Amino acid sequence: MELVQLWRSKLFMSFGFFYESLLFLGKKSNVFSLFLLKSGKILRKFILGFYDPLIRVKTKFLIAAGQKLPVEVPPDFLLPFSHDLPFYLLKYPFYSSNVGRIAAAVFKKYQHLTFIDIGANIGDTLVVLRQKAHFPVLCIEGDSFYFNILIQNARHFENVKCVQLFLGEQEMTIQSELEKKGGTGQLNTTASGTATISLKSLGTLVETEPEFAQSKMVKIDTDGFDAKIIRGAISWLERIKPILFFEYDPAMLSKNGDDGMLMLSGLHEAGYRYAIVYDNLGNLFANIELSDTAQLQMIHQHFSGKNSFMYCDICVFAPEDKDLFESIFNSESAFFKQQSKS
Repeated sequence: MELVQLWRSKLFMSFGFFYESLLFLGKKSNVFSLFLLKSGKILRKFILGFYDPLIRVKTKFLIAAGQKLPVEVPPDFLLPFSHDLPFYLLKYPFYSSNVGRIAAAVFKKYQHLTFIDIGANIGDTLVVLRQKAHFPVLCIEGDSFYFNILIQNARHFENVKCVQLFLGEQEMTIQSELEKKGGTGQLNTTASGTATISLKSLGTLVETEPEFAQSKMVKIDTDGFDAKIIRGAISWLERIKPILFFEYDPAMLSKNGDDGMLMLSGLHEAGYRYAIVYDNLGNLFANIELSDTAQLQMIHQHFSGKNSFMYCDICVFAPEDKDLFESIFNSESAFFKQQSKS
């Protein structure tokens, strides 16, 4: 038994070393390094055809270049060998960092901020948030594979609660396929599903989580289920009006029978007025008013027909947070202007 455990430990470390070696090669630009990187990725793909081990990767690979690690975060982070997040960050340094900067600004205004992270995956957003500020976070992840990794990574943080749950428009049971690719998971409701999935609405969930019933910021990243989750929480959103940061992927929304423009119209009816838009690589794209349907349609068309290769993240604000909308957009504009100079 001890020999088996030792073998597993050595294999665990070997896959982690191999993964980090690929990340190291990704920083190089010479021909030989690029050749090794390409060969390594082919080997990784081959291995994943048989086995997807859990590995530990240095946490620094989960944050944007040049950023400091939060003191409470361990030096390494658990993730599946198939997870592509560190590779995205290597190539696109602003990827996923925007939510941390926005949350820090929200925390300055709302000192008792609580945050809801829907589609928490392995807990990578926690690292981004803890870089900027410290406040309670409710992590929601439905996929048992990612949830088990999430709870192991989240135990290193204080004031974090993890809930395994799929959210939707209402409390119901559906037949669906659970699809995983590159470190993300999604429910495919168009497939002849073999998995029975229980859904609950966010509006119902917050009734059972009183600490987060007044949360002033919510992040939703559920690969096409975002519209359903928003509809299921519309009464709560209308009452609390948290800053809402969500993925807007017309292809994924359409795949799940939703219309993105109707979702944005519903948010306007719920009292949201302003939005900041980023492309899916984390770059600032636009600021708009939700009453400007022509501009919304332009953004919708820009990110349509891309088959999820290109989409955007949208952060919406109610009138009482117009000051945040303006200050965040101004600071984000200054941030990216500075980055373009460096």
